[in-house]
Amino acid sequence: MKSSRNFFNRRADDKIRKKNDKDDEKMAIKIAKSADFSELTVGYDHSYKQKDYLGMYVGADITYALGMSQPRKCAYERQKYDRMTRKHQTYTTVLKGPTVVPQHVYSKKTKKHNSVPALPSIPSIQYRGITLRQLRAVVANIKRRCVLEGWTNLDGKLISAEEVTMYDADRYVLRPFTVFKKQSFVTSLPSTSTDGYQRPRWVVSHWWGGTIIEFVQCIEQFVRDFSTNHYDDEDKRGGGMTDDTPIWIWAFANNPWTQKEDVLENNLENPMMLGLSMAMKVADGRTMTILDKNGAIFRRIWCLYEMSLLSSEEGLSAVYTAHKHTYIEPDSAAEEDRDAIGIISGGATIDAGYIPSITAREISFPLDILTKSLSITIEEAEATTDSDRVHILNTITGKSGSKVKNTPPESHEQYNAVNNVLRKRFSSRIE
Repeated sequence: MKSSRNFFNRRADDKIRKKNDKDDEKMAIKIAKSADFSELTVGYDHSYKQKDYLGMYVGADITYALGMSQPRKCAYERQKYDRMTRKHQTYTTVLKGPTVVPQHVYSKKTKKHNSVPALPSIPSIQYRGITLRQLRAVVANIKRRCVLEGWTNLDGKLISAEEVTMYDADRYVLRPFTVFKKQSFVTSLPSTSTDGYQRPRWVVSHWWGGTIIEFVQCIEQFVRDFSTNHYDDEDKRGGGMTDDTPIWIWAFANNPWTQKEDVLENNLENPMMLGLSMAMKVADGRTMTILDKNGAIFRRIWCLYEMSLLSSEEGLSAVYTAHKHTYIEPDSAAEEDRDAIGIISGGATIDAGYIPSITAREISFPLDILTKSLSITIEEAEATTDSDRVHILNTITGKSGSKVKNTPPESHEQYNAVNNVLRKRFSSRIE
């Protein structure tokens, strides 16, 4: 009887999900018809500060108009010492898409075989990284529209731009912006503002309930911490990050208009098919996890499953969170207020392996968030819909095909294995 009830409950979940998908599309179309996405298609104003020789911000803000219609190559930088000039020269490395294998197609008209590129016009999901410059456009759009249009959260309460989460951004920006093209956010951006195949240098994991502004603050600090790239080791660690270096984020790479059932039944059945896993291969296993202030990420099953996939790959792992603090430069004692902070095994490339720099940059990290990782229990984690939880738990236990819809066991050795891996990943930083 219990299995029978679960079967009908899942059937009910499927019906509800399909109805919700239709409602989401109607809402997206309604918003899209009146919304102004000019920050995403035309451009926005951006402010920045100059840096001194120590990499500290100095002087007043400099504001300029950034055009989203200007073509930009996705790239990262490498700094090398030039013995002739006795200065470090900066070299740009363009991040290219997959190798194109041309296909030879016979033309009846010319009676010849013509070489045709085999690369699809729409990049595959692992090549849909998003740049910091493009993320800033999303924030600029949110800041202008949120209060003006009276945005509300999932509970129906009015929100400010500072309170907008990824759930809210998905409802008011991502889906309305992509609803007519039926593509991902990255591939829906103007072709002039993207570089086609945007190869990610890092992969980012986060909880959708965190605010977008704090999320981007973490990315801003992360890009700054990994901006230097003087040596081969720093290059392997993902150094040389710039405003135009793509990072892979599911919300912007995924096409929200594909059938949810396909994602669950096919992708979770084989993790190698999941966009996250494919992006990890492209990014050489480099991952960044953004923790929300309350550690809710440790109680969400999609987040834990995502992080378990990240932990299964070899590569550098960084952990960031939004946290206002004062950074003190170790040599000059100069002070600077910062909005986010990260901890990385071995330090960030900007530290150059210098222990005092690593300590000064990481000392203010709120360790109370990390301590919450010690209680990670994936079998008790929550999901927005129960069918998601069922699919994920069954996938972890090794089930596939139609069996992923069965009632998952309450306990399993694979649950313990995942819990131990995740706890170790974060607890190793609590020292």
